[in-house]
Amino acid sequence: MWKDSEWATQQGSYSNAVVPPTSGPCDPPTVSVCINVQWIPYVCGALSQLCQPSTWDVASEDDLIDVLERVTGLISAIGTAMPCVSPAPVLGTASTAQQACNIAGYLANILIKDSIQKAIDAINQNQTVLGYGVIITGAIPGAGVIIPTIAKALYELYGSIEGGTLTDYQDALEDPTLWSKITCAIFTATQGDGQVMDTNFAAVQAAVAAVSYTHAEVITTISAYLANLGSAGVQQLQAAGAFADYDCSSCGSGVSTGPAGLPTRQIAGSASATILAGSAQISTSVAFVPAFAANPIITLQCADPVLIASASSISGAGFTLTITAAVNVDSDTPATVDYLATLPGSAP
Repeated sequence: MWKDSEWATQQGSYSNAVVPPTSGPCDPPTVSVCINVQWIPYVCGALSQLCQPSTWDVASEDDLIDVLERVTGLISAIGTAMPCVSPAPVLGTASTAQQACNIAGYLANILIKDSIQKAIDAINQNQTVLGYGVIITGAIPGAGVIIPTIAKALYELYGSIEGGTLTDYQDALEDPTLWSKITCAIFTATQGDGQVMDTNFAAVQAAVAAVSYTHAEVITTISAYLANLGSAGVQQLQAAGAFADYDCSSCGSGVSTGPAGLPTRQIAGSASATILAGSAQISTSVAFVPAFAANPIITLQCADPVLIASASSISGAGFTLTITAAVNVDSDTPATVDYLATLPGSAP
């Protein structure tokens, strides 16, 4: 104990100094505790006792500074806690093991891979991390409920990719074996429970971190992404995966034979057509590849504000795009329309 030291003299609530934890207060594995918001100031006040130097049984002043910094982080985390959110229910009808496989494939191929893909796209298009966050948050079902959590995770993911070797991440996106391995890693850790849970999240993290890949920084980035999302975040985002259809039958050998993939949820694209001189309207067909399982909702935006775009004959396979001018045009007038097709309920 260091009560007689010049840098640890005040006596706190602990009659005997204690050895500090070796990890940071927000390092995984973590647990969730929900309390009434009115108690937060009192809890933080009580935690201030941990700021008393005499609380800690440490070997040096540097060690004391380190633990006091971690205590400050703990108080800050509790003082800025967000409202409790219950994870979205998993409503799939598959067996426990098959549901675990479907969710594993979804998390690997849709949540993680697509987040990396959109980060690369944003970097190549010189978009800010804020713009990237808005795009990916809107594309991941359930993300809107945990904005603070996923915002931090996406910020760190974007920064890691931007500060790393971009071609390594692009190689990863084009390597189906990598995503099969990550699918299998998550599946192996969750097959007994059918989904990610607080009790198996540490095993999920360990399994993903153990995946062997040529570009080690990619695995490090993916592991950090999962850690930043945390158990609660991943549980909130996994529900849509229960309706996927992946094949983990070969995961015992380390590589899945799937995935068969999710039904298409959202497609963005552009279509061009030319209104001929003397006319005021042109129609063209737009096909969805792959097709939707049901009729999507179509959002249109024409590059020329003078022209009006509309959609008709909407089906899972495509729609008819019509571009209309206010009056007959004097010369051939090319027009480009951006479209977004989204299945109802597929975005938060």
